Amino acid sequence: MPGSVDTNRVLLSTTDAAKIASLSSTYIQRLLRQKRIQGVRVGAVWLVYEDSLKAFIAQPRKRGPKGPRKQHHIDTASRSTQPEEPYSSEYKQEGE
Repeated sequence: MPGSVDTNRVLLSTTDAAKIASLSSTYIQRLLRQKRIQGVRVGAVWLVYEDSLKAFIAQPRKRGPKGPRKQHHIDTASRSTQPEEPYSSEYKQEGE
């Protein structure tokens, strides 16, 4: 039966699980929804199986962005060394 509680396993609140794993409770809840860790939902509250959390923590994880980062390249050769004039010459007033 889905959502049934295994009484032989220790359950933790998401707050306690977050402290143990050094993660946020929001991230723990996301892991539960994604079924990356096991637990049960009782009403609006998630409970995490301790052994599942410890198995997740033991897995090597790569932190940071998943893909290559875009590098912004500025073409300095095409830039003029002269600052641009804010107005074209036709709008300049006499005496400038």
